[in-house]
Amino acid sequence: MSTSESVECVGINLNGAPLALPQPEPQVAASEGGTATLRCLFHGNPPPKIAWKFGELTQECEALDCPYGVDRFMQDGCLRCVCREDPCIRANCQPTERCEAFAIRNPVSQEPEHSAKCVYDPVRTPAGIAGDENAAVTGELGQPLQVRCLAYGYPPPAVFWYRGYDGTMVPYHDAVYEAIGNVLLIRSLAIETLGEYTCQAYNGEGKAASWVVFVRAYMPEGVFIENELLVPRNTLPPRIRTQPPTSAGTTTTTTSTTTEAPRPLFTVPVSAHVSTPFSALNIGADLRLTCEIDGFPEPDVYWTKDGASIQPDARISITGSTIVSRLLVSRVTVADSGVYACHASNTYSSQSDTAQINVQQLTIPAKCMDDPFFANCDLIVRSKFCTHQYYGKFCCKSCVEAGQPTLKKK
Repeated sequence: MSTSESVECVGINLNGAPLALPQPEPQVAASEGGTATLRCLFHGNPPPKIAWKFGELTQECEALDCPYGVDRFMQDGCLRCVCREDPCIRANCQPTERCEAFAIRNPVSQEPEHSAKCVYDPVRTPAGIAGDENAAVTGELGQPLQVRCLAYGYPPPAVFWYRGYDGTMVPYHDAVYEAIGNVLLIRSLAIETLGEYTCQAYNGEGKAASWVVFVRAYMPEGVFIENELLVPRNTLPPRIRTQPPTSAGTTTTTTSTTTEAPRPLFTVPVSAHVSTPFSALNIGADLRLTCEIDGFPEPDVYWTKDGASIQPDARISITGSTIVSRLLVSRVTVADSGVYACHASNTYSSQSDTAQINVQQLTIPAKCMDDPFFANCDLIVRSKFCTHQYYGKFCCKSCVEAGQPTLKKK
């Protein structure tokens, strides 16, 4: 090592001047790329603090640019510093994972350190659709029909539906259609809804993928209409199964008409998500819960409250389809508070989601009373006449308990 500048070692002692030990090393030689060790030989009591200078620059350990911290150690009486290695070097993440380094604090020394974790991160791929060319889906006229677009890719692609190949976009939600995720629901199959549909999937990688499917219907019995999208109803013959011989030398053939359900070529994991506009309701209000469902084959759906199955009655109704289920509880009471759950399952997977609902007790003013002499308050509430200028003022208590506003007195 050759340099035209001098290197100086300085010892500092607050209580007295430090003393240099004999045999100093005024010059150190080392080959290029090698290691040069400089010794600073001072002593004193208390031990002096040591700092190094190169020209006018003081090189401290903290001056190192080390994103994951510095390790300090003594070597040959000198303080040495090295940068800590990237914690991801020893993480052993899988090919479909990426490593993330994060800061932690050592529980013993309370010094900042870094650790690493493996995060699932598959390779980004353009969207694709697993579907046959000239695919067709057939349903019953007047019945709902579900068309599924098996889109894939990473990130998961968004799916859009169109009438025809270059036609108009299908609405997400109206009286005829409901599109949730990669499923298009035709609420009631009609002649006008038959024809060609296009599913388009895009995730920002490469080009969008498209898939065309023809929606058809079975020909109604006793009706003959010339329409290529109305197909005759064909029933598959029962599957013939042959049993093995019962004994040697005797062959017995038995036919069975048992039809085995074929396993679907594709399956989609079941998912369920419950949403509600309000989690806290007043007595007498209506509770509305919506559960968005996905999965293939089509999952079965049911509702529970505090673990008990919910059955429709005069106050409770359950409507919807295989991709969305709606629960309505009319005129809730305090007893309707609890945990509501939507459960969806098929042969291959299942999932549920919950919502906590609290029904609050109303505080009724002392002057808010019913006067049954002038009005039948139960009838007034059922008929929603609480805002009537005559009937409402005689049924204040019943109207407030039912969550129906009453006219304010002028």
